[in-house]
Amino acid sequence: MPLAAADSGTSAAGVIGVILLVILAVAAYWAPTLVAWLRHVPNVGSVAVIDGLLGWTVIGWIIALAMACRDTRPQQIAVVPYAPLPPPQYPPQPPPYNTGPGPGWPAS
Repeated sequence: MPLAAADSGTSAAGVIGVILLVILAVAAYWAPTLVAWLRHVPNVGSVAVIDGLLGWTVIGWIIALAMACRDTRPQQIAVVPYAPLPPPQYPPQPPPYNTGPGPGWPAS
């Protein structure tokens, strides 16, 4: 009778299949972070944090993917030149108060 290999109920193909399935699951879990990194999105760190902490929920994974797929162009800021401000206009000064005799005072 030939010596039979110890059969533990698992085959090499089954082990490789499980390993590939785990690798695929990890890649799918971190897909939003990978997309953000490949697209050079400005907030890759935020995507990675949301994906890592909330990716196990479907909504967290979708939010991370939406952040990863956002537009990568910076927002356009319109700079409008303006004329310099005019000097401040002060109200006219009242005439000086006449404090003593002078022209226009009645003679005593």
